Amino acid sequence: MQPLIIGSVLMVISFGLVVMSVVHGQKRLKFEKKLHKLVLGKDVDDDAPDQLQSQAYHIMMELGEALEEQEDHAQQHGVRQALSKVSELHAETAEYESQSSAEEATPENKTKKPNLKVVK
Repeated sequence: MQPLIIGSVLMVISFGLVVMSVVHGQKRLKFEKKLHKLVLGKDVDDDAPDQLQSQAYHIMMELGEALEEQEDHAQQHGVRQALSKVSELHAETAEYESQSSAEEATPENKTKKPNLKVVK
């Protein structure tokens, strides 16, 4: 009887780990995206955050290369370029976040007017 209980507990734990890996994983299949939407109740667009993360990675690599330069002028120029790219990336990130928050807002909340009554 005890091996049956231990086996069922291990199966439940492994199923929970599988579900959590699907929920928190990246590059999901269509089925996994549906399961993620079912578990968390919202749809997630994975393409834009990966693109922004890739851009941030490249900016950091360019910054590292600029800091390895021997001349101070070359370092300053590289850091300025990296800073301008970071500013552009920050603007893109803010734009993406505003779009995602606008999609989350329902039209009912936007058009709902207060229901006020005049009491005499």
